[in-house]
Amino acid sequence: MFEVQTGLELLKPGRRRQQLEDTFAQLLAAVRKASLATRNTRHFEGLGIDIINPWSA
Repeated sequence: MFEVQTGLELLKPGRRRQQLEDTFAQLLAAVRKASLATRNTRHFEGLGIDIINPWSA
């Protein structure tokens, strides 16, 4: 049930339009309580997941 609730939260009206791949990545990171490594950090800010930008390290 957590997965469905998290998915609905990510797809709420008013959220930025994002590519489907971004939404899947967010959902997987949130459900697994994992960090997400990406260069495109702005698509994932404010969603309650830990974001790692390997290009800024």
